[in-house]
Amino acid sequence: MQELEKTAPSVWHEFMQGNFCVKKSCVPFTSIGVDHAIEHVNRFIKVMGGIRGITQKPGALTSFFLTAPELARLSKEAEDLAVVTEEGRNKHHDLTLAAVHRQEQRISKLKIYMRDNNTLQLDGDNLQNFVTKCILPTRVCVCV
Repeated sequence: MQELEKTAPSVWHEFMQGNFCVKKSCVPFTSIGVDHAIEHVNRFIKVMGGIRGITQKPGALTSFFLTAPELARLSKEAEDLAVVTEEGRNKHHDLTLAAVHRQEQRISKLKIYMRDNNTLQLDGDNLQNFVTKCILPTRVCVCV
């Protein structure tokens, strides 16, 4: 990779242009890696539990792979008819006022829990996980 500019200048140029990720929407800072984007595309042809069960039956497998792309196309057409677009969205869905408000409520609840349950205090000589209440075995506790 350190020699990429010299050994493969066209690839290096594409990397420098930011062409190593996929942008699925107009929302800034939401690009994802190519492998992740492929997983998003593949979600249209996956079923619960994966496709393992139908691989035992050639007819079912053929039928699945013939119908899945068609179902994905119909889904896209339905979105287009309903005018479902990313245009106009300029921030991530987790940054809406409602989402920020919910997050602030969760933070407040966590602060109250931590204050009331003395989460940072050791229980005698035991080290305890404050969420699960599990006590770490002595053999894994190393006191410095």
